[in-house]
Amino acid sequence: MQAKPSYEDLEKTVLKLQRQLSSSANILDETGRMAKIGGWEFDLETGKTAWTRSLYDILEFDGSEPISPLEHMHFYSEDGRLALESAIAECLETGKPFDLEVNRKTWRGREIWCRLTGEAVFEEGEPKKVRGTFQDITSRKQAEIDLRSSEQKYHDYISHAPYGVFVTNEQGEYLEVNGEACRQTGYSEEELLSMSILSLVPPESHEEGKAHFQKIDKNGKAYGEFPLIRKDGEVRWWSVFATKLSETRFLGYTNDITDRRIMEQELRRRENLISRVFDILPVGLWFTDKKGQLLRGNPMGQKIWGGEPTVGQEEYGVFKARKLPSGEEVAPDDWALAKTVNQGVTILDEMLEIEAFDGEKRVILNYTAPVLDHKGEVEAAVVVNLDITQRQKAEEEKQRLQRQLLQAQKMESVGRLAGGVAHDFNNMLGVIVGHAEMALDATAMDSEIREDLTEILDAAKRSANLTRQLLGFARKQTARPIVMNINEAVNSMLKMLRRLIGENIELYWNPSPDVWPVEMDPSQVDQILANLAVNVKDAIQGIGRMTIATYKVCITNMKSPESADFTPGDYVVLEVGDNGKGMDEETMHMIFEPFFTTKGVGEGTGLGLATVYGIVRQNKGFIKVESELGQGTVFRIYLPRSQKAEAALRKASPTPAPGTETILVVEDEKAILNMCAAILKRNGYQVLASSSPHEALEIVRQWDGPLDLVITDVVMPEMNGSAMKSKLEGIRPGLKHLFMSGYTSNVIAHHGVLDRGVLYIQKPFSVNDFLSKTRKVLDSKI
Repeated sequence: MQAKPSYEDLEKTVLKLQRQLSSSANILDETGRMAKIGGWEFDLETGKTAWTRSLYDILEFDGSEPISPLEHMHFYSEDGRLALESAIAECLETGKPFDLEVNRKTWRGREIWCRLTGEAVFEEGEPKKVRGTFQDITSRKQAEIDLRSSEQKYHDYISHAPYGVFVTNEQGEYLEVNGEACRQTGYSEEELLSMSILSLVPPESHEEGKAHFQKIDKNGKAYGEFPLIRKDGEVRWWSVFATKLSETRFLGYTNDITDRRIMEQELRRRENLISRVFDILPVGLWFTDKKGQLLRGNPMGQKIWGGEPTVGQEEYGVFKARKLPSGEEVAPDDWALAKTVNQGVTILDEMLEIEAFDGEKRVILNYTAPVLDHKGEVEAAVVVNLDITQRQKAEEEKQRLQRQLLQAQKMESVGRLAGGVAHDFNNMLGVIVGHAEMALDATAMDSEIREDLTEILDAAKRSANLTRQLLGFARKQTARPIVMNINEAVNSMLKMLRRLIGENIELYWNPSPDVWPVEMDPSQVDQILANLAVNVKDAIQGIGRMTIATYKVCITNMKSPESADFTPGDYVVLEVGDNGKGMDEETMHMIFEPFFTTKGVGEGTGLGLATVYGIVRQNKGFIKVESELGQGTVFRIYLPRSQKAEAALRKASPTPAPGTETILVVEDEKAILNMCAAILKRNGYQVLASSSPHEALEIVRQWDGPLDLVITDVVMPEMNGSAMKSKLEGIRPGLKHLFMSGYTSNVIAHHGVLDRGVLYIQKPFSVNDFLSKTRKVLDSKI
């Protein structure tokens, strides 16, 4: 049997238990302090209250003894006090524990939130005590308040956000949307919360939508632009920025960018249009930044400059140009672009001759203009280059042609003057030739005056030849080809040629004695020689020489250089050379072009060599030119041999047979009238003479005898010969006419006085030619 413990043992046990209890109480107090939880107990019978140490700290109570719950009810808020009183009363009455969260003040006046729990202790059905816990939950309540405030702010932000907000789960089903999302889609919030992302995306964009969702899941965020089908069926475009909130929550922000995309599309269209215009503009267009750095040039600009020199202002020296018309070189800092960038000025119509990077020289119109920002400061510049090289050349060519036309008009005036002078001169020469020939016919062969008459006749013929040369030089002579010896044609022009070239140029004439005859108008030979002589004079500065030679050549080898472009056969060559300045290859290719000239303003028509070329080709001939700068030039004119030439040259003109017909001669120049009448009478004709058309008409009306021919001048004061002919045919139908004039036939035909092809004899004429032509008309069937 175990021994009964002694008092000392019991005392030790009690002390030990007290120490353990004290330690447990300390632990309880410390844990209560850390958790801000205090314990309390109120004895209903004794009215005593017990608190844990931590409750003193929570309530900031400085007293030594705790007070009952009823004694500090006034520290609670009105709502808290009422709730607590009600809960305690119910607990005591029914035994129902309570658990309240109320706010109150500490003894120091600090407001706190607390959680009160309590229960009643019953003995034999009666409540004896009320005990419970008191926890400071101020931090938690503040966190809850902050959370609610934050959530409210979040919802306010979401509700009033200017963009659509969508919260989805991992399947893309909508969990939350805001009002803007409803507005964008046209659906109500309730409708959207029953839908998913793919419900709004067109079927053709589903794969793209899925890929976007996967990208968010993988990277945590993503941005994309997608089409959206609204409730009303309209397709709009969204920008979507989405982020991953958790494994099951995704947040997306959307904006309706349809209008922006339309504007972007329109902007791209305009940019494309501007780019196309930029590329195909027929002018050079360049852009620079505000410092003048060339950024880009269009294709035409690159073509004009032969490259794309995207250089800065400090490198403008690479551009080479001269200002027109002054010819002043453009310095690097004097470029219009530099002034535009540095001073903000616009420069228009600056004409420049540039040396492009491809080596070509071009004439351009240069335009520069600044691009200003909202402050009026230069932020860029535009340069426009218009290539007017061809236009400038055309303008220069136009001016050159105008000068040449003026010179040609001067020559035309000279030609008209020459034609008028020749008319009167030919009339006078006709009288001299006619009377000299009649005097020779009437003079005995051994008469002393016969030699004088012959000299007079020769001088008159030379004068007539001089007139013919003058008309040929002025291009007023109609071509009348005859079989001729070209040496004789050259001989007759030598004196005139020496006058044309001047005394400082020596003329050498080297004829071949056995040249073949050619068939052409002698006046055309005169024209050829005169034009080439003028060319020689222009080619020689100072002392020089001109050589003329003739020879014959037979071209049979079509492969020889000499025969290029020639028809095989026999040719007479008229060679004209000089030791002047010569010509380069380019000039040689252009010398036969009408109006081409190397002479200064007012010094030439550019028609001389073109006329030579035309005459030679008209006569089925060819021209070869050899020239070397500084050495001189040789023209070789190939004229075809005439097959009928020898017989024609040997054939002498027969003396016309006399006649007995009646002829009316109408001439306003008395001397010519008398001469013609005398020639005809000496040859047996019966002659009626009249000095005016009206008198002639009256003679025909009154003459009742036969009238076989009317020989009339063309140009007369009262009426011309053609008009008189019409009136005479009204009196005597079928009357034959022979016209005569000091003017050339083409001049008369050109002025409408005579029809081409009428029977005509030009003054001056020999007696033999006059009688032959008269006989020919009388014997004709007209």
